[in-house]
Amino acid sequence: MSYVSYPHSSDFTNSDYITFDWYDYQPNIRQRGALGSGDDYNFRNYRIPGRNASGGGIRMYMPESTPPAALGNTWEEKRFEGPLGKIIARAIAGKNPLEGSAAKDVAGQVATNAIAGMFGMTGGQLTAMRSGKVFNPNVELLYNSPQLRQFQFQFNMVPRNKEEAVSVRRIMKLFKIYSSPALASGNMLEVPKLWDIRYSNPDMMGKFKGCALTNVTTQANGSSAYHTTFRDGMPVEYSLGLMFMETDFILREDLADGVDSVGY
Repeated sequence: MSYVSYPHSSDFTNSDYITFDWYDYQPNIRQRGALGSGDDYNFRNYRIPGRNASGGGIRMYMPESTPPAALGNTWEEKRFEGPLGKIIARAIAGKNPLEGSAAKDVAGQVATNAIAGMFGMTGGQLTAMRSGKVFNPNVELLYNSPQLRQFQFQFNMVPRNKEEAVSVRRIMKLFKIYSSPALASGNMLEVPKLWDIRYSNPDMMGKFKGCALTNVTTQANGSSAYHTTFRDGMPVEYSLGLMFMETDFILREDLADGVDSVGY
């Protein structure tokens, strides 16, 4: 496969590097393959489609440090005060939650909350004034969902000759082209490409799922005090910022690939 590389003359034999390959957008449902039993999506079948059909890609040097890629999950605090705690406990146990005196207790709490609200207080505050006690908050930390990872690469490119200057321009242009939508038939736009990002040593450096390139930032002579160019007008330095977002969650099954790999 032919790659546009920076540094241009490096064969990367004795150094780490990153490759970026673009491919046609596909929704996660299609990428995961067939549905599993019970109409649940078969997450283990997640795969990145074949690399781009153009037979090319982009290869870059390894930055001084890899970008932070936080593996996040959202949890939310919920409170079931007083009688509500008993009701939710019965519902979890599969019992009738409003059996016995539960309905009456809940009605009493609703009335207390309504009266307290008229005076800008909570039901617990009114109960505290009345009896010196407050409802047990019965707090629970409830899981919502995993979060999609976002990360950014930053590269500085200083072409050393004419050939390397051509590579720098091609690299910036390719990232811009395949992160942009294209005109389709009628009044439609074709979705931008997705990206397969790979470290040369993914077991040690980490792996990525398919990504959308959400932002491309270029700047000429960012670290220079003056605007400086070569004779043909090419700036002597370019900085390139790439913001990516993965298209799917990281699941436990994705990380079950042995202790010798850091995983995603």
